[in-house]
Amino acid sequence: NTGGGARHTIRVHRGAAMVQIGIAIPFLVISGVMLDRVRTAEFGFATDGLAAARLPAPSSETQDPGFAVRRVRDNLQQTNGVRAVAVAGGMPVDFNYRLFRVAGLNEERFVTAHLTHVGENFLETIGVPLRRGRTITVDDRVMAEPVAVISEPLAALLFPSTEPIGERVKVTMKEGSEEEFTVIGVAADFATSQLTTERPQILIPLPEASADVPSVFVIARGAPGDEPKLKAAIEKELRDLGVKPQPGVAFSGIVTGQDLVEKSLGDLVSESIAVAVAGGIVLILAALGIVGVIG
Repeated sequence: NTGGGARHTIRVHRGAAMVQIGIAIPFLVISGVMLDRVRTAEFGFATDGLAAARLPAPSSETQDPGFAVRRVRDNLQQTNGVRAVAVAGGMPVDFNYRLFRVAGLNEERFVTAHLTHVGENFLETIGVPLRRGRTITVDDRVMAEPVAVISEPLAALLFPSTEPIGERVKVTMKEGSEEEFTVIGVAADFATSQLTTERPQILIPLPEASADVPSVFVIARGAPGDEPKLKAAIEKELRDLGVKPQPGVAFSGIVTGQDLVEKSLGDLVSESIAVAVAGGIVLILAALGIVGVIG
């Protein structure tokens, strides 16, 4: 009986060790894949020569915030070295999740897409190519016809075998109502809230005043290496107008493209290390179990 009990104990230890090894290996593989993503990270836009600040959103009750945003934008456009300026309700890798359900007008199957309200020159300022069609202009912000630009991943999901330009899509907004938009352009693939999040996107015009846009970004594009100059220009405009940048989800104050890169890659490395540590602990426990079985 004693021998049978010992053999049973050995079998239990052996089985536990195998289970632990089976758990540890996927953890280590996932960690390696995440580290490889750091090496091959693709933002989809040029991060050099970019600076942005998160500002108070225009309000329907008072136009002061909206006036400040427009003044900052217009003055930055006149600043030496600034190639493009845009105002938007978000920007790539801002760590703010704006996920909505989108479908073709006559389709029942919805997909999840990242929605951003944007002003004119958004794609040009961010540095994302327009594949076909046209971008959102200042006229689109005041015209009654709702329009949208979608990214290539979303176009592939919604219109895999047809040309998306001119097609209509419906978006389920937060209050549960559906809004329809005509697709006027298709943009190249670029990052959403984080490098690791899904990348289907829909861009719609930024209204002058809307409660649906809790904050806006003013984004400036210059030449690579001009980040300090762009940052100083944004700081000057905000200081002159008495407007303070609002703290973001992951950033406070004015951010540059390099800040986006460092934060994104740093998060990937941290997540990879956490997964690797978990897998390593399980592997050590498995090794101890094997040693116990051999003993």
